[in-house]
Amino acid sequence: MTVLCFGINASFAQTGFKGKVSDGDSGEPMPFTNVTLLNLPDSSLAGGATTDADGNFEISSTPGNFLIRITFVGYREYYREVETEEGKVNNLRNLKISPDSKLLDEFEVQALKSTFKSDIDKRVFNVENSIVAEGGTAIDVLETLPSIQIDEEGGISMRGSGEVMIYINGRPTNLSADDAESILAQFPANSVKNIELITNPSSRYDAAGAGGIINIILKKNTKTGFNGQTNAAVGTRNKYTSGLNLNYGSGKTNYYLSYAFDYNERFGKNETSRENFGDDASRFLDQDYFTLTTRRNHMVRVGADHNFTEQTNIGFYGRASVDNRIRNRDYNQLLRNSEGLTDSLIFRNIWETNFQQNYEAGLNFTHEFDTAGTKLTASASYAYDDRDRMEVFTQNITYGSGAAAPSRRTLEEFGRPRSNTLIQAQADFEKYLGESGRIEAGWKTTVSSELRPQTFDIFDFETGTFSRDPEVTNEVSLDRQIHALYAIYRGEWNKVGYQLGLRAEQTIDVLYDENSDQNYDRDYLDLFPSVYFTYATGDNSDFIVNYSRRINRPGLWGLAPLLNLQDPLNQRIGNPNLKPSYTDSYEIGQAKSWKNYFMTATVFHRRTYDTMTRIFVSDGTSTVMTRENLNNEFSTGLEVINQVEAGNWFDATLTANVFYAEVVGAVGEDEFRRSNYSWTVSLLSNIKLGDIGTAQITGNYRGPIVRPQGLIKPLYGINVGFRREVLKGKGTLALNVTDVFNTRRFIIDIDDPLFVQNRTFDWETQIATVSFTYRFGGYKEKPGERRGGGGGPDEDAF
Repeated sequence: MTVLCFGINASFAQTGFKGKVSDGDSGEPMPFTNVTLLNLPDSSLAGGATTDADGNFEISSTPGNFLIRITFVGYREYYREVETEEGKVNNLRNLKISPDSKLLDEFEVQALKSTFKSDIDKRVFNVENSIVAEGGTAIDVLETLPSIQIDEEGGISMRGSGEVMIYINGRPTNLSADDAESILAQFPANSVKNIELITNPSSRYDAAGAGGIINIILKKNTKTGFNGQTNAAVGTRNKYTSGLNLNYGSGKTNYYLSYAFDYNERFGKNETSRENFGDDASRFLDQDYFTLTTRRNHMVRVGADHNFTEQTNIGFYGRASVDNRIRNRDYNQLLRNSEGLTDSLIFRNIWETNFQQNYEAGLNFTHEFDTAGTKLTASASYAYDDRDRMEVFTQNITYGSGAAAPSRRTLEEFGRPRSNTLIQAQADFEKYLGESGRIEAGWKTTVSSELRPQTFDIFDFETGTFSRDPEVTNEVSLDRQIHALYAIYRGEWNKVGYQLGLRAEQTIDVLYDENSDQNYDRDYLDLFPSVYFTYATGDNSDFIVNYSRRINRPGLWGLAPLLNLQDPLNQRIGNPNLKPSYTDSYEIGQAKSWKNYFMTATVFHRRTYDTMTRIFVSDGTSTVMTRENLNNEFSTGLEVINQVEAGNWFDATLTANVFYAEVVGAVGEDEFRRSNYSWTVSLLSNIKLGDIGTAQITGNYRGPIVRPQGLIKPLYGINVGFRREVLKGKGTLALNVTDVFNTRRFIIDIDDPLFVQNRTFDWETQIATVSFTYRFGGYKEKPGERRGGGGGPDEDAF
């Protein structure tokens, strides 16, 4: 049945209890498990907590004798009599609870699973039962979550900030961070178990990501014996997915293998209108295009875990994917003079092929020295990505109007292959000091290498040959090393808990531009403090105050001086002189729970310096988008999350963000100060329809967002889904429709002294999908995953 936490595990008790809850069969920690403290002899409620991602809990109490009760869906209830004295915290060590096979088998058809949990520094959304994303990808799952927005280029933002880091199983995405949407599209939605939104990360995490961290936890089965599941889905307008998950658990070793296939056709439309104010240009531009993208993806994941002893575990994981994408886009462009007469009419076609391969392998090691929480973890991973991308442009230009108007035809080939490698290694140590103190320390090294060559060839129809454009043809590489050390101390004073952290990161960049034969090298050391304070009131309520300093380093996509000529009238180029931007992030909030209601309210403030901002420059005919460190940004807001339940048949999570954003800077000699109020509202609800099945409704609304040269207009949509268990609980049949009313359109207005422009991006978002899943051999995913994060490896493969 659905459970709500009695309080966030953020209190540091001076009198009370602490301990760790683990699975009695596998020995793995049990995160998000309810631990309740009951008075003796009447069993009235005395307090409680929910275990954190490592299975740890702390409960403040008065001195005396109590009864501890531990509950988690699918597990037998655990009871134990305990006692504590004034000024002491009784360490209960490792408390093991055992699965109830009968409950596990019946759980899916009897009740809903809670979709939201809150911890001291993150919010965790259980999305394994997300009906509205069935048949989609990880990017579709993200779009259903509160505080998350995705723009017209696939950029992901949280609470209005686009400077977020994407983690998978506690590790930064091991391919290009500039292409997160492409990476996440390779993971099927049904492979995702939890998504953690870490809005103000502590020093244990990488300092990158001024807007926070989105950590995607993938599923892994640990049931003994041979078991698995298979699934298939069909969506409107040629969308097909299928997959197979296999697991074999034998004694101390667990093996797992999964395969996923995805075929997807999706269209997109764009309309642009522009008015130029220069004397030497066509006054008006009206443009539209239609895109059809076809994508085939195969992905295999494999791994094994072995427990040498109850204290020592080693794991191996590997992943390989092959992605083949074909895109066809037709442009219609009309340029008119100040009198409204046609200057030229352009038809342009883009035919793109993109073949991508990426691989990753890694090792994880964990050793627990004692039951008091002294632990050493280490990991190492290697990832490689290679893409072969070719675009063919055909264009016909008619000058003036009428049957006798002259015309010109062009044919161009734009080659943009790329490759990159990523090596990561880290080690982390944790130890409790006395009854209430804890120290963490760690080291991490990240070494990456990216290469982006491009060629631009123009066909001569008279000679029948191609010639290479030396100005557009170029090759840029970026080698980056990041070496980090961090330390955290956590303690308490009366009812006040505190966590003090400091992270040092040295960054070494070597950027090389072949055309200019120039290196752009940087070597800098930064310190990133983090501070957390909590105050437990004792009435299932906690107050939290925190601060952290973050960095946003420019990636190769923003740095590379590679001119993108997909659309000659709307070009893009990187800026090798971009500097990192820094953010000071502050939060103060309260979390409180009642029997069937849970609420968190957080006030946040961010100050970002040297923000990397999109800048549009016009030469009268075309615009060029680049990025520059032009301005400082200030954002202040309030986020309120409400979760309510009605028995085991209904739950809803309603989230609202209201924030004020101000941008101050200069474009050329023109200084500006822009500000606006904006807001987001999202709803995620589940309704159990008796024996018929479960319905799910999600909706979101994002208000306007101010930019240095304009405004991004509001965006909103509603998704619905239905799921029914069949074949005595071994099968699941689901139906969903995304963007039911087809309202999700990304619109941006640009207002500049030289031009004004309106662009509308209309992707295919209204999609209906039918899916079926069949489980065999008693297949069940482990309820919960271990902690990942920049400060410690995660034992789960991806």
